[in-house]
Amino acid sequence: MAVLRIKFLLMAGQNAGLAAPQAKVAPARIAYFLPVAGFADSKWLRMNTILSKAVKVCDTSTLKQVANKTAADMACDITLDNKSGWANLCSKTKLLFDHLCTLEDYGVGSSEFIVKIDDDTMADPELEKYIATTMGGKNVHFGSLRGSPSAMAGTHTWFEGQFYGFSARLMKQVCACKRPECSDKVGEDEWTGAMLTKCNIVKEDVQIPEGYVYHREYSVPRVSVKFQRYF
Repeated sequence: MAVLRIKFLLMAGQNAGLAAPQAKVAPARIAYFLPVAGFADSKWLRMNTILSKAVKVCDTSTLKQVANKTAADMACDITLDNKSGWANLCSKTKLLFDHLCTLEDYGVGSSEFIVKIDDDTMADPELEKYIATTMGGKNVHFGSLRGSPSAMAGTHTWFEGQFYGFSARLMKQVCACKRPECSDKVGEDEWTGAMLTKCNIVKEDVQIPEGYVYHREYSVPRVSVKFQRYF
């Protein structure tokens, strides 16, 4: 009787129109770029799932901040010649754009998206599937948190610096335009938003929902993780 009952329930489920197994969504191919400061912890960068994938971007200021230059060189995938420290991250970001735009494939190979990420950021493993599902094939500028209008950035749409990026299609247009110089006291994320506006690039701005990217803090019952920058 038990076997018959199980068979009956299975048939009833089929008649009720149970959903068929859904095809798995492949994660988006993302190239992460991480500006590295001299005080960054190399072990943390290796342990963090997203950061461990990132291309580490250093400069002459980064190398001067650490005691062991050889160790710093080993941690850097790209080393920019110009001097630009954390306090002037805008210059460092523009230098990175300039560098990538000299490369045939912008240094991202077959990646579909280019992301700038901070060293105190964590991301849900499902983030790349979310990006693939919602932004695939689009000319898109996206980030985890929108920046507020300010005297520095004006009304340009920008996403705060812990996590923002754009599609490879958009990167191609960025490289084709004359990118403005950094202004005094303008954040790199604000500069990026202003640059996209001044380049007159038609794009879609997408904010990633909460729960995919965490900056400096992650807290749930029984778990509390906090990060703090030290200077």
